[in-house]
Amino acid sequence: MGDWKADSRRLSRARGESSWRGTQTKKKGKAPRSLSPSRAPVTRSAQSASPSTCCPSCQGCWKISSFRGQLYLRALYGPEGAHLVERRLYGDGRLGAPHFLHSGLLAHYGNEALSGPHGSEILVYQEGDEVAVARRAGWAARFQTPSVVSRTALTGFEVAESGNDQLLISVRSSPKPLTSDEKASVVAAVVSRAGSVKPTETVEYNPLNTGDYLWASAIDDAGQALIATVDEGNQEANEADEAIWLHPSVPGCEGFPQRIALIDSGGSSATIQHRESPNPVVFAGPQNVFHLVWVTPTDEVQTTTIRVECPAG
Repeated sequence: MGDWKADSRRLSRARGESSWRGTQTKKKGKAPRSLSPSRAPVTRSAQSASPSTCCPSCQGCWKISSFRGQLYLRALYGPEGAHLVERRLYGDGRLGAPHFLHSGLLAHYGNEALSGPHGSEILVYQEGDEVAVARRAGWAARFQTPSVVSRTALTGFEVAESGNDQLLISVRSSPKPLTSDEKASVVAAVVSRAGSVKPTETVEYNPLNTGDYLWASAIDDAGQALIATVDEGNQEANEADEAIWLHPSVPGCEGFPQRIALIDSGGSSATIQHRESPNPVVFAGPQNVFHLVWVTPTDEVQTTTIRVECPAG
């Protein structure tokens, strides 16, 4: 249901480091305008705000976030960090009136607490076998009822964020209980700007896989998504080269129904070296384009540009 077109380029890999790691940009932003010296803004010093000035009993888990050009300080406090206080942070160091949040979900606040539209906040967390999403409106005192992405999650999940606050959550999942005849899979769900979770879809499932999966994900402002997976196959085959598979999702062609092998410029399947290279990295570019970066078995960094379309009808 997706029409994939790829154009590959090779990049030389720098030597001298024992490992190379790519990082995915969580949220797109606009580049700042350059200012000439005559128009440079005046910088004023402000007294730093610390957790102790925000609330006396804070436990050191605090962060600064922005909303509509304003800065806010958020800090956990109380027994096991069960409460959160947030206050506006002014340019001269003053703090505004406190807003309080009381929720048992704050125990997972360090997982993925993401800013949503209109001052809202979306928390993605794992508790036991469940990966779930909880939303709260701007400065609300509690989270709304969580929505579950997977009830059979294994350790870890990945969150990709578009520039307009849509989320793509992908999870390594398994049947329950996991036996030698029931293999793990990768599942994913899209979360809207309002915090509603679309149905969870299976992205990757290979009944012959006796190892694990590597994957990378991205979503753009139009709701188009791309997940690239690597089926690690047999854990003992440490010298094996593993193929990269593409899984598109496009509005009008929902879900991840296809598993498309990525073909390199030589006409062969693109591969990474088993357990030797870092995970591939996917990010969304402008005009419905995705970019994929990985390290080949020959120790080269390769990048591919991918476009997806949903066929009419």
